[in-house]
Amino acid sequence: MFHHQLKQNAGGIVGIVNKHEIALAEKENRDPNLMDVHPHIFRHTFVTRCIQSGMDAATVKKIAGHSDEKMTNYYTHIEEEHIDDEYELYIQKYGTET
Repeated sequence: MFHHQLKQNAGGIVGIVNKHEIALAEKENRDPNLMDVHPHIFRHTFVTRCIQSGMDAATVKKIAGHSDEKMTNYYTHIEEEHIDDEYELYIQKYGTET
C-alpha cells in the first residue's frame, strides 16, 4: 500500500513539474526537458550511496533485502567521479605504477 501511495505522489509531483516545463518550453520555443522519476530510482541511489560510502556489499545486500550480491551489484551505479576519487586514494597510499 505504501509503495503504491509513494508512486502516486512521485508521479503527481513529476507530472506537475513536467506540465510547467512543457508550458515554459512552448513559450521559449524549445523542446521540453521532462523528468522521468520513479520511486524505485531511490532504491538504486540508496544502494549506490551505501557502496560508495564504503559499506561492504554483503551488508548492503542484507539491508536492501537482496537474495544475492549479484542483485546488489545490479542496483549499484558507480559514478565516474567516485572512481576517480577512489583511484586518487590508491595513488596516495601506494604511489603510481612505474
